[in-house]
Amino acid sequence: MRTREDLRNDSYKEYYNAAGEKIIFGYSDDQIVVDSTTIYPGFIPKPTDQWLTFGALVQDQMPGFERFTVQMGLQYGSRLPYGPPDLNRYKDTLRMKSYFRVDIGMSYDLLYEKKKESFFRKTFTDAILSFEVFNLLGINNVLSKQWIQDVEGKYYSIPNYLTQRRFNLKLILRF
Repeated sequence: MRTREDLRNDSYKEYYNAAGEKIIFGYSDDQIVVDSTTIYPGFIPKPTDQWLTFGALVQDQMPGFERFTVQMGLQYGSRLPYGPPDLNRYKDTLRMKSYFRVDIGMSYDLLYEKKKESFFRKTFTDAILSFEVFNLLGINNVLSKQWIQDVEGKYYSIPNYLTQRRFNLKLILRF
């Protein structure tokens, strides 16, 4: 899904010093303007400009041992745009890392064989023990960016990461 905008008559100026270097006010040593250029940014990505997302879930039972089930999930999302916290939309052209995650889970149905009578069969309709590993590959996925400003007014982008690998063991009992 490509979402972008091109505003009419949008432009900004870049200023240069005598050495021909672009002046970044507050950063550059030589801030005496001798030349300038008008920049027309053209198309700017919107915050939801994610070109591709993909998700798949595969689940199957073990042949000859149907009470054991394995499932694997895969998610991928291409890079999202972001920019510094100001009102200049033309700066929002930076891109975060792509999102990628693999989850795997295994479950064991304790009451799969309906013929045998037991305490669990008389008390519960379902009894399932499952073990899951979330973010199996341990990838550092970025949720968002936090902007920190120092005393000189410079902004720094700090990533907010999602959780690392997690393990989950659960017992499901239904009456």
